[in-house]
Order: sequence, then C-alpha cells, then structure tokens
Amino acid sequence: MLLQEEIKKRNLPDLFTFRNGNKVVSLEDWQKRRCEIMDILAHACYGYIPNLAPVVEAEVIAENNDDICGKAIYRKVMLHIRHTPIRALASDAAAAEDCVSFPINITIPKNVGKAPMFVTLSFSLLAGSEFLPLEEIIDNGYGIVSFCYQDIAFDRLGPAGRGINYNERENETDSWGTIGKWAWGASRVLDYLLAVDEIDKDRIAVTGASRLGKTALWAAASDNRFSMAVPMIDGTGGASLYRGNVLYGVDRLIDHYPYWFCGNFQKYLGKVEQLPFDAHFLVAAMAPRPVYICCGNEDQYTDEVGEFLACIAASPVYELFGKKGMVAEDSLPAEEAAYIEGSLGMHIRKGPHYVSRHDWLGAIGYRNLHKV
Repeated sequence: MLLQEEIKKRNLPDLFTFRNGNKVVSLEDWQKRRCEIMDILAHACYGYIPNLAPVVEAEVIAENNDDICGKAIYRKVMLHIRHTPIRALASDAAAAEDCVSFPINITIPKNVGKAPMFVTLSFSLLAGSEFLPLEEIIDNGYGIVSFCYQDIAFDRLGPAGRGINYNERENETDSWGTIGKWAWGASRVLDYLLAVDEIDKDRIAVTGASRLGKTALWAAASDNRFSMAVPMIDGTGGASLYRGNVLYGVDRLIDHYPYWFCGNFQKYLGKVEQLPFDAHFLVAAMAPRPVYICCGNEDQYTDEVGEFLACIAASPVYELFGKKGMVAEDSLPAEEAAYIEGSLGMHIRKGPHYVSRHDWLGAIGYRNLHKV
C-alpha cells in the first residue's frame, strides 16, 4: 500500500477521531465531526465568518442579448449587499447596517435551458482574458460570473479599504482573514444567481486560481449551496498538504501573506507538526460534493503530490456517503496525469503557476462526466 505509506510519512491528524478521543463509526458521527473540523479550520486558519444577515440587491447596468456572436446573454450587474450583525438583530440595540457594492460580469449561454454556472473569483473584471477562455466555456454549455476579489477586501496587509470591513469577534486571533472575506463575497454572488431564471441552481460551482483557488475551496466548504469546488493552482492554504511540503509551506505563507488567515495561524510558524489539521480536513469537509483540482508540474507554489495525497486521505469520508473519492492506482502521480472517475478529481499538466485552457477544459470535462 504505497499511498498509505506516503500518507503515514506525513503524520496527518486523523479525520475520524473526535476532539474527545472518540471515533467516527457512522455517517451520523461524521456530520458531527465535520462541525468540529469546520470549527478547527476557522479557529486555527481562516478565521470565523461573522454572523450577518445579508440582503442582496441587483442593479443591471449593461446588457447584451447577442453576445459572443449571438450565442450568449451578457449582463454587467452591480450588487449591493446590505448586512446587519445577527448579534445586533437579537438585541434591543439599534443595528448599524453596512453596505458593500461591487460589479459582476455574468455571461449565460443561450438555447441550453437552465445553464450550469461557474462563479469565478478573478484578479480583474476583464472578460476573455488569458485566464478565462470565455467563448469555449459558453460553447460547452456553461455560464460564468466573475467578480474582482479586491472589491471585497484589498489584498494587502493593513486597513481593509473598500468592501467588507465588519469584524464580529473582538480579537485578532480568530477574526476572518481576507480569504474568509473573499469567500463571503462568493456566497453573496451565489445569493444573486439563485434568483436568476436562466440558471441551473443545482449546478453552480465556485472556482479561482492561486490565492483565489484557496478561497474557492474555503467558500464551498463554508457554503454547501455550491455544487462543487474547482480550485486551480491553489497550493498550500488550499488542497495541498502542509506537512511534508518543501515547496511552499506554512512558514512562507505566514511570512508573506499573514493577512490571508486569522491571527491564530501565525502560532504555527516553524511548528507545522503542531497544526491541529491539514489540507485533507478541508477536502473532506466538501463531502459528498465533488472537488476538481488543477495543477502544473512545474509550479513553484504548489505541491501537486501533496494535493493528490490530501485527496487520497479524504477519500474514506466520501466512501461513508457511498461515493468514490479519489480513484487512482496505488502509485504516486506521474508528471502528467488525470483522475476523473471519483468525486475527488484532479489533473496535473505540464507547466508552471498559471491557468491554462487545459485547466478550464479539464474542469468542464469533469463536470460533464459527473453532471455537477
């Protein structure tokens, strides 16, 4: 059992052991253990997403019913998100309501009935950039909505700037980092999509690349209305194991991007073995919904073997649901490989840290196969 030996070498925390030492022996047990795991991930890594009562208002500011040579409907929509702390709503004190507004681009194929969608966290709002083969996505029958992540919170250390500034918790140790804020923004886009007639509401996936791939996975784990997650080149902080990662481990994340995570995460600088979780916790929290991971074999930020092993380690959780997790031979992945049969899918392609047409077509092919 080569793969099990490789996982054993990483000394991963056990998915099936409760904090009190009891073991998960049933699906009902797992549901309780999942709540523990989400709490561990929030407390030690991503921070807690505040309890808010968001109300989404949509304002269409541009529309083209014959976009992409007449094959699609395009809308530019301004979302206005009003949110009030639930804590304040439950008290007699007046609740200070806040508002976040940001634009989204939405493109929906025509003549396909209800369109399955990708919610894409983007580095810009430029449709059809090199990171987004828009016409091929539409030609394959998928719609896509994109928004700029920095409209939710600035990608920098210091004041949040525009977007969501609310922190429910009164300390810096487990208040949400920017990944949590960006994930919250993805859920607000989903709120809007669930009211759009042309969309298949049961097939809305969330995706992003690099730091936004990490965000996509946390967003889907935190919001089970997403049908699946498609993290692309997400690396450490996403689906890549922390333990045994010699490419871009926890220390480099904390040194370079501490604000992506909560303050508690910094306790593990130089102490990766003390992490109360590893990436297989986050992958397993998605069960039974699918995850499809896109990696490059020359990516200096991503340990593709670590991502593969995280999926192998999380697979027993999917089996509790009667699903297949990662379907693979008992060997480490080749430099180019694809695993598409199970609910945990993945491909490794040639190349460094970028998103390619290959990645998008791989994700589309996987969704076609599994109808998610």
